[in-house]
Amino acid sequence: MKKSRWSDDEIKKLLHQLPEISDKRNQGEVYQSLSALKLFKRKRRWIPSVTAAFSLLIILLLSVSFFYERNHLSSQGHMEQASSTRADKQTDRNKLGTAAKKSVSGNLLGTGGSKDSAGKSVSAMPAKNKTITIGVPDRQFNLIIPVSIEVKQFAESKRLDVLKKNMDGLKGKALGLGDYYPLQLTFTKNPGESSINIDIPAKSRAIRDDQLFLRTIRQIMKYQHAVKFTLTENGKAGANFPETGWIREEKLPANSRQTYLIYQADKKSPSYIVPYMEYNYIGDALASAKKNPAIEGVKPSIPRAFKWKKIQENKKEKKVTIFLSSDSELKDTKAASQTVEAILFTAKDFGYEWVKFINPPLTKIGNFQLNRDIRVPQAPNVIRQSKTNNSQVQN
Repeated sequence: MKKSRWSDDEIKKLLHQLPEISDKRNQGEVYQSLSALKLFKRKRRWIPSVTAAFSLLIILLLSVSFFYERNHLSSQGHMEQASSTRADKQTDRNKLGTAAKKSVSGNLLGTGGSKDSAGKSVSAMPAKNKTITIGVPDRQFNLIIPVSIEVKQFAESKRLDVLKKNMDGLKGKALGLGDYYPLQLTFTKNPGESSINIDIPAKSRAIRDDQLFLRTIRQIMKYQHAVKFTLTENGKAGANFPETGWIREEKLPANSRQTYLIYQADKKSPSYIVPYMEYNYIGDALASAKKNPAIEGVKPSIPRAFKWKKIQENKKEKKVTIFLSSDSELKDTKAASQTVEAILFTAKDFGYEWVKFINPPLTKIGNFQLNRDIRVPQAPNVIRQSKTNNSQVQN
């Protein structure tokens, strides 16, 4: 223990030097003050008890909150796991559905359809790379009819060579159409781009009749998997047309949104579906297909007796559903098959891949199963080349 620096005598002297202290209160006042102090001390004894009770309450609340949060997180984890499992299963189903659609897409020839394993009707269409579609003017050069020529299987790299060969050899008169070819065009795939260059010879008919040429080439490019085409004239960039002016390139619309009518030059000639006017709404496009356009050789593709109550579009599934009226009529004839084909290609032009008829007047027209979802065809107006005289006949 540390020794104090003050001695006992020094401490006594210091205490004597302190001033005197006197309490002027009487004994009763002093007693009351001491009693109040004791009472205050006694009253403070409840504080530890209340503090302990309050602490216990906080502990209980924290415990309940902890267990609730724990259970909530556990439950949420189970829900997320279940949701993830359902999502995985849905993804698997979607993959299977997509695979099923791809496996049955377009392996048949001619007008009509067949059934797939999912119960859908697949439009009869040429297999990919087994047709070349060429835009051919009618006899009056008013409309451009897309004609799809059946050819032997070819590699995609040879597409433009096959296109040029069939264009140069096409005889429009034998098809009941106008004589417009050959044009002696040269097609080249632009490296690294989804575009095709078209070189036009000097003094070509394509330059003189520029409006007809451009409408024709747009119809051709629509079926060549191109997003745009470029033009050169004798190898020089751009082509100078008398009416349209100088053109270097033109982008192709993703969807042309046209309605389809029927063209037939005369009773002895084949009939074709032909794109006509553009519309913003598919219901308007289909309704216009019932009207006579007053153009020589052109007639409606949908009879007035074929009625519907409403048209439902599903952009997510790329499907159009047509709810037919109870008194809707359509017979199983070649004309009726072209009616269905015109509807399918109208839907295709609006970006849809499937068409479904609700309450059809009959279950089958040609090879089309109207009571099933029908996949839109790849190519319109498919014809077959004759091996004997190199002429073409329609399927």
